[in-house]
Amino acid sequence: VMKLLVGYFQARRLRQEATLIPTKLLSSAVPLLQHPTIHSAMLVGIHQPQILLPAGYLKALSSQQLGCVVNHELCHLKHQDLRGYLLQQIIGCLFWWSPAWRLVANQLNLWRELRCDAEASAIQGDAVIYAQTLLDCAVHSTHQQNVGAFFAQHFLRQAVLTTRIDA
Repeated sequence: VMKLLVGYFQARRLRQEATLIPTKLLSSAVPLLQHPTIHSAMLVGIHQPQILLPAGYLKALSSQQLGCVVNHELCHLKHQDLRGYLLQQIIGCLFWWSPAWRLVANQLNLWRELRCDAEASAIQGDAVIYAQTLLDCAVHSTHQQNVGAFFAQHFLRQAVLTTRIDA
């Protein structure tokens, strides 16, 4: 429960500290914001969704790659993954002691990412560009000095990243 509350307040703080990205640079169905200390893109807000991007992405990635990132996050919105993740965390509060639940929860998290990767890659039309975008985002995150939102980092770890690129 404590982890759930900490995550909520961190997301709230990140939203307050983020700045709006001008629509000239990127356009999206939901507001796009940039934040200087996060390491990877994330969708935040169940009722008022916003996409947070690391400020460095705007310099490090091409417009085509930024489109891949935004499409991936929009896929999470389309499938209401934040609601699913919240339900998963509540169930995790009940079964915190179970190694089997942790295994199931990790698989659910990976499945959500792979599903959104597949859809975003299909929208992009070029799986190689999408895979390169994943790599470039991971490289960018390793060069960051500050510690950002802890819940976004899992999907940039080497084993998970390799699975995502292979898929």
